[in-house]
Amino acid sequence: MVGLKPYVTLHHWDTPLGLEDKYGGFLSEKIVKDYVDFTDVCFNEFGDRVKNWTTFNEPWTYSTYGYATGVFAPGRCSPHVSKSCGAGDSAREPYIVTHNILLAHAAAVQLYRRKYQKAQGGEIGITLVCHWYLPYSNSTADKDAAKRRVEFMLGWFMDPIVHGDYPASMKSWLGARLPSFTPEQKAMLKGSHDFFGLNYYTTYYAIATPPANALLGSYDADNRSNVTGFRNGKPLGPQAYTEFLFVYPPGILELMLYAKRKYNNPAIFVMENGIDEGNNSTLPIKEALKDPARINYHYKHLLFLNLAIKHKVNIRGYFSWTFMDCFEWGDGYKDRFGLIYIDRNTLKRYPKDSSKWMGRFLKK
Repeated sequence: MVGLKPYVTLHHWDTPLGLEDKYGGFLSEKIVKDYVDFTDVCFNEFGDRVKNWTTFNEPWTYSTYGYATGVFAPGRCSPHVSKSCGAGDSAREPYIVTHNILLAHAAAVQLYRRKYQKAQGGEIGITLVCHWYLPYSNSTADKDAAKRRVEFMLGWFMDPIVHGDYPASMKSWLGARLPSFTPEQKAMLKGSHDFFGLNYYTTYYAIATPPANALLGSYDADNRSNVTGFRNGKPLGPQAYTEFLFVYPPGILELMLYAKRKYNNPAIFVMENGIDEGNNSTLPIKEALKDPARINYHYKHLLFLNLAIKHKVNIRGYFSWTFMDCFEWGDGYKDRFGLIYIDRNTLKRYPKDSSKWMGRFLKK
């Protein structure tokens, strides 16, 4: 379509079942070669039209939800985390999977730069996700907990890609459970990005109180802290339909400033930012298209993103999640994130108030 530029994600949690069955998918370093072979085909076939590639979308979500809590495919976790998991080790597998994802990312970037980038004139990066964390109190312990939360979520991926190795806090706290990079792997990882995608949705309070199962071992407990969206009975911000999402627009500014300070002000695209609502099929279309909460959400987040730009953060672009109502992974069709409303009875699509407003706002 004229005027649209594709930004292509090469892996969005969709590892082929055949590779899961053959050697365990990203639990095995064998995945690196197969992933690079796949990206080679994509670069070769589509690189004349695609100039912006991301190797992975939200590998944190894939590693932790798939291998620490087991709520996403392939549904692996330790028995003490959830009885519904058929197999897994929440204390080790998330770190193994992330390690292999990082190696696959670096190898794909190396291939693209060596074989395709000069001729095709494109760029390549990775899309990460991070919540922002506020200390629950002014105590040093809570401030340290908030810092660790960011390091265990963003630094886990961004430190190796920018600096060549995992954060010192993760290495010291996890010991032998955290895999190590060889000198050659560190060199391949360091600088393996032309840009970062950075997804932001929400903020939480961090509390320096270890979870009850901390000694049993699990990614969720390894940073020895808890999080909450409430303090003194009051929510940090309005809650969306999915209760994990507390609306806190200043968090996107703090996250961008953090990335600028710690990671040498890399080029950043906000690849996802949005709020959902429940699917209410009984509402008349005229009422369903009214979208004040989403308009307010994007308006305020864009204001704080503009402040980040004024602070010289290298923001290259902004994408909302999402263009239209779609299938939301484990939630299916229960919620709606779309700027475009899809009538799920007729499959007709309708522009919401928010889509009209976003068009006017972005033209300015």
